[in-house]
Amino acid sequence: MNSEIYISNLNGALAAFSQINLADMPNEVLMKRLDRKYAFHISRYPEIIGQLTDHYLLINAEGLVISPYNSLYFDTPEKIFYQNHQRGFKNRIKIRYRSYPHTKTTFLEAKVKNNKDITSKERVLADGMNWPFSIELRNFVKEKVPDFCPDTLIPTTRIDYDRIGFIAKSGDERFSLDFNIRFSMGSKSSDFGSLAILEVKQEHIHSSSVVRRMRQLGLSEFSLSKYCMAMSALDPALKSNNFKTIFKKIQKINHVK
Repeated sequence: MNSEIYISNLNGALAAFSQINLADMPNEVLMKRLDRKYAFHISRYPEIIGQLTDHYLLINAEGLVISPYNSLYFDTPEKIFYQNHQRGFKNRIKIRYRSYPHTKTTFLEAKVKNNKDITSKERVLADGMNWPFSIELRNFVKEKVPDFCPDTLIPTTRIDYDRIGFIAKSGDERFSLDFNIRFSMGSKSSDFGSLAILEVKQEHIHSSSVVRRMRQLGLSEFSLSKYCMAMSALDPALKSNNFKTIFKKIQKINHVK
Protein backbone atom coordinates (compact mmCIF):
# COMPACT_ATOMS: atom_id res chain seq x y z
CA MET A 1 0.00 0.00 0.00
CA ASN A 2 1.50 3.39 -0.96
CA SER A 3 1.06 6.86 0.54
CA GLU A 4 -1.61 7.88 -1.99
CA ILE A 5 -3.77 4.97 -0.86
CA TYR A 6 -3.14 5.87 2.79
CA ILE A 7 -4.38 9.40 2.17
CA SER A 8 -7.36 8.18 0.13
CA ASN A 9 -8.43 5.87 2.95
CA LEU A 10 -7.91 8.64 5.47
CA ASN A 11 -10.02 11.07 3.46
CA GLY A 12 -12.79 8.49 3.36
CA ALA A 13 -12.76 8.23 7.17
CA LEU A 14 -12.71 12.02 7.57
CA ALA A 15 -15.77 12.44 5.36
CA ALA A 16 -17.95 10.87 8.08
CA PHE A 17 -17.22 13.68 10.58
CA SER A 18 -19.23 16.83 11.15
CA GLN A 19 -16.97 19.86 10.92
CA ILE A 20 -16.34 23.07 12.81
CA ASN A 21 -14.66 26.08 11.24
CA LEU A 22 -11.45 27.19 12.91
CA ALA A 23 -12.83 30.75 13.07
CA ASP A 24 -15.77 29.51 15.16
CA MET A 25 -13.60 27.88 17.82
CA PRO A 26 -12.76 29.68 21.08
CA ASN A 27 -9.44 31.52 20.98
CA GLU A 28 -6.44 29.96 22.74
CA VAL A 29 -8.39 26.81 23.63
CA LEU A 30 -6.40 24.40 25.84
CA MET A 31 -3.21 26.48 25.80
CA LYS A 32 -2.58 25.07 29.30
CA ARG A 33 -3.08 21.33 29.28
CA LEU A 34 -1.84 17.80 29.79
CA ASP A 35 -0.63 16.03 26.66
CA ARG A 36 -0.80 12.34 25.81
CA LYS A 37 0.93 10.98 22.70
CA TYR A 38 0.64 7.79 20.67
CA ALA A 39 2.77 6.64 17.72
CA PHE A 40 1.81 4.19 14.96
CA HIS A 41 1.88 3.56 11.21
CA ILE A 42 -0.13 6.00 9.10
CA SER A 43 -2.24 3.16 7.69
CA ARG A 44 -3.97 2.82 11.09
CA TYR A 45 -5.61 6.26 11.00
CA PRO A 46 -8.95 5.11 9.53
CA GLU A 47 -9.50 2.35 12.08
CA ILE A 48 -8.65 4.72 14.92
CA ILE A 49 -10.90 7.63 13.98
CA GLY A 50 -13.70 5.61 12.35
CA GLN A 51 -15.29 4.95 15.75
CA LEU A 52 -15.11 8.55 16.97
CA THR A 53 -17.58 10.41 14.74
CA ASP A 54 -20.23 10.71 17.48
CA HIS A 55 -17.87 12.40 19.91
CA TYR A 56 -15.62 14.79 17.95
CA LEU A 57 -15.82 17.52 15.33
CA LEU A 58 -13.28 17.78 12.54
CA ILE A 59 -11.59 21.20 12.43
CA ASN A 60 -11.81 23.00 9.08
CA ALA A 61 -9.16 25.70 8.57
CA GLU A 62 -10.42 27.89 5.73
CA GLY A 63 -11.41 24.95 3.58
CA LEU A 64 -8.70 22.50 4.62
CA VAL A 65 -9.06 19.61 7.06
CA ILE A 66 -5.50 18.41 6.39
CA SER A 67 -3.31 21.45 7.01
CA PRO A 68 0.44 21.95 6.50
CA TYR A 69 2.41 23.10 9.55
CA ASN A 70 5.91 24.60 9.51
CA SER A 71 7.99 25.00 12.67
CA LEU A 72 11.41 26.54 13.24
CA TYR A 73 12.95 25.73 16.62
CA PHE A 74 15.49 27.74 18.60
CA ASP A 75 18.02 26.65 21.20
CA THR A 76 21.20 27.90 22.80
CA PRO A 77 24.55 27.13 21.10
CA GLU A 78 25.01 24.41 23.75
CA LYS A 79 21.55 23.00 22.86
CA ILE A 80 20.41 23.34 26.47
CA PHE A 81 16.70 22.83 25.67
CA TYR A 82 17.53 19.59 23.87
CA GLN A 83 19.98 18.48 26.56
CA ASN A 84 17.50 19.03 29.38
CA HIS A 85 14.98 16.79 27.63
CA GLN A 86 17.60 14.14 26.88
CA ARG A 87 18.67 14.13 30.53
CA GLY A 88 15.09 13.53 31.61
CA PHE A 89 14.51 16.89 33.28
CA LYS A 90 10.83 17.43 34.05
CA ASN A 91 10.91 21.19 33.51
CA ARG A 92 11.41 21.77 29.79
CA ILE A 93 11.26 24.70 27.38
CA LYS A 94 10.75 25.06 23.66
CA ILE A 95 10.93 28.29 21.68
CA ARG A 96 9.71 28.05 18.11
CA TYR A 97 8.02 29.72 15.22
CA ARG A 98 4.81 28.02 14.16
CA SER A 99 3.67 28.95 10.67
CA TYR A 100 0.38 28.04 8.98
CA PRO A 101 0.96 28.43 5.22
CA HIS A 102 -2.70 28.06 4.27
CA THR A 103 -3.85 30.94 6.47
CA LYS A 104 -0.57 32.84 6.00
CA THR A 105 -0.10 33.38 9.73
CA THR A 106 2.99 32.86 11.90
CA PHE A 107 3.45 32.94 15.68
CA LEU A 108 6.45 32.84 17.95
CA GLU A 109 5.62 30.39 20.71
CA ALA A 110 7.02 29.70 24.16
CA LYS A 111 6.09 26.20 25.28
CA VAL A 112 6.90 25.27 28.87
CA LYS A 113 6.34 21.91 30.55
CA ASN A 114 6.59 21.75 34.34
CA ASN A 115 7.39 18.93 36.75
CA LYS A 116 3.70 18.05 36.98
CA ASP A 117 3.58 17.37 33.22
CA ILE A 118 1.41 20.45 32.63
CA THR A 119 2.19 22.14 29.32
CA SER A 120 1.61 25.88 28.97
CA LYS A 121 1.89 27.53 25.58
CA GLU A 122 1.86 31.26 24.91
CA ARG A 123 2.40 32.93 21.59
CA VAL A 124 2.58 36.25 19.79
CA LEU A 125 1.86 37.07 16.16
CA ALA A 126 5.00 37.36 14.04
CA ASP A 127 5.82 38.69 10.59
CA GLY A 128 7.24 35.46 9.20
CA MET A 129 9.91 33.14 10.61
CA ASN A 130 12.61 35.81 10.84
CA TRP A 131 15.85 35.79 12.81
CA PRO A 132 17.32 37.70 14.61
CA PHE A 133 14.16 38.46 16.53
CA SER A 134 12.49 41.85 16.35
CA ILE A 135 12.39 43.99 19.51
CA GLU A 136 8.79 42.90 20.14
CA LEU A 137 9.68 39.21 19.86
CA ARG A 138 12.80 39.63 22.00
CA ASN A 139 10.64 41.16 24.72
CA PHE A 140 8.18 38.28 24.42
CA VAL A 141 10.97 35.73 24.97
CA LYS A 142 12.35 37.73 27.91
CA GLU A 143 8.94 37.76 29.56
CA LYS A 144 8.06 34.11 29.01
CA VAL A 145 11.45 32.50 29.64
CA PRO A 146 13.35 35.07 31.76
CA ASP A 147 16.23 32.67 32.46
CA PHE A 148 17.32 32.80 28.82
CA CYS A 149 18.42 35.87 26.91
CA PRO A 150 16.77 35.92 23.46
CA ASP A 151 20.07 37.06 21.93
CA THR A 152 21.63 33.70 22.84
CA LEU A 153 19.03 31.67 20.95
CA ILE A 154 19.79 30.44 17.45
CA PRO A 155 17.75 28.51 14.84
CA THR A 156 18.42 24.79 15.12
CA THR A 157 15.85 22.63 13.34
CA ARG A 158 12.97 23.15 10.95
CA ILE A 159 10.15 20.59 11.12
CA ASP A 160 7.29 20.40 8.60
CA TYR A 161 4.30 18.06 8.71
CA ASP A 162 0.62 17.70 7.95
CA ARG A 163 -1.97 17.87 10.73
CA ILE A 164 -5.62 16.97 11.17
CA GLY A 165 -7.35 18.46 14.20
CA PHE A 166 -10.41 17.39 16.18
CA ILE A 167 -12.25 18.93 19.11
CA ALA A 168 -14.60 17.07 21.43
CA LYS A 169 -18.24 18.05 21.07
CA SER A 170 -18.13 18.77 24.81
CA GLY A 171 -15.35 21.29 24.09
CA ASP A 172 -13.04 20.04 26.85
CA GLU A 173 -10.59 18.00 24.76
CA ARG A 174 -8.72 18.15 21.48
CA PHE A 175 -6.62 15.68 19.59
CA SER A 176 -4.47 15.96 16.51
CA LEU A 177 -3.06 13.57 13.93
CA ASP A 178 0.39 14.42 12.54
CA PHE A 179 2.04 12.67 9.60
CA ASN A 180 4.38 13.27 6.66
CA ILE A 181 6.92 14.57 9.17
CA ARG A 182 10.07 16.07 7.59
CA PHE A 183 12.93 17.91 9.23
CA SER A 184 16.11 19.73 8.27
CA MET A 185 19.18 21.40 9.75
CA GLY A 186 21.32 23.42 7.38
CA SER A 187 22.05 21.22 4.36
CA LYS A 188 20.90 18.03 6.12
CA SER A 189 17.34 16.75 5.84
CA SER A 190 15.38 13.58 6.56
CA ASP A 191 11.91 12.35 7.54
CA PHE A 192 10.10 9.90 9.79
CA GLY A 193 8.66 7.84 6.95
CA SER A 194 5.21 6.40 7.69
CA LEU A 195 5.26 7.42 11.36
CA ALA A 196 2.03 9.03 12.56
CA ILE A 197 1.55 10.74 15.91
CA LEU A 198 -1.75 11.23 17.72
CA GLU A 199 -1.66 13.80 20.50
CA VAL A 200 -4.51 14.21 23.00
CA LYS A 201 -4.79 17.55 24.80
CA GLN A 202 -6.84 17.64 28.02
CA GLU A 203 -7.29 20.02 30.94
CA HIS A 204 -6.80 17.06 33.25
CA ILE A 205 -6.02 13.41 32.62
CA HIS A 206 -9.18 11.39 32.13
CA SER A 207 -10.46 8.58 30.01
CA SER A 208 -12.20 9.77 26.86
CA SER A 209 -13.49 8.29 23.63
CA VAL A 210 -10.19 8.66 21.78
CA VAL A 211 -8.15 7.39 24.75
CA ARG A 212 -10.41 4.36 25.09
CA ARG A 213 -10.15 3.73 21.33
CA MET A 214 -6.36 3.67 21.53
CA ARG A 215 -6.53 1.15 24.36
CA GLN A 216 -8.94 -1.03 22.37
CA LEU A 217 -6.40 -1.14 19.55
CA GLY A 218 -3.53 -1.95 21.89
CA LEU A 219 -1.79 1.39 21.38
CA SER A 220 -0.18 2.71 24.54
CA GLU A 221 0.98 6.21 25.41
CA PHE A 222 4.40 7.04 24.08
CA SER A 223 6.62 9.98 25.01
CA LEU A 224 8.02 11.52 21.84
CA SER A 225 9.36 14.98 20.99
CA LYS A 226 9.54 15.82 17.29
CA TYR A 227 12.20 18.40 18.09
CA CYS A 228 14.46 16.05 20.01
CA MET A 229 14.05 13.21 17.54
CA ALA A 230 14.87 15.50 14.62
CA MET A 231 17.88 17.01 16.40
CA SER A 232 19.38 13.65 17.33
CA ALA A 233 18.71 12.21 13.86
CA LEU A 234 20.43 15.11 12.09
CA ASP A 235 23.34 15.62 14.50
CA PRO A 236 25.02 12.32 15.51
CA ALA A 237 27.38 14.24 17.82
CA LEU A 238 24.51 15.01 20.20
CA LYS A 239 24.11 12.66 23.13
CA SER A 240 20.89 10.69 22.61
CA ASN A 241 21.08 7.58 24.80
CA ASN A 242 17.67 8.22 26.34
CA PHE A 243 16.07 8.35 22.89
CA LYS A 244 17.30 4.96 21.62
CA THR A 245 14.09 3.17 22.62
CA ILE A 246 12.05 5.76 20.76
CA PHE A 247 14.14 5.41 17.60
CA LYS A 248 13.74 1.63 17.73
CA LYS A 249 9.97 2.01 17.92
CA ILE A 250 9.95 4.42 14.97
CA GLN A 251 12.01 1.94 12.96
CA LYS A 252 9.63 -0.87 13.88
CA ILE A 253 6.61 1.24 12.87
CA ASN A 254 8.18 2.03 9.50
CA HIS A 255 8.70 -1.66 8.77
CA VAL A 256 4.93 -2.31 8.89
CA LYS A 257 3.68 -3.29 5.43
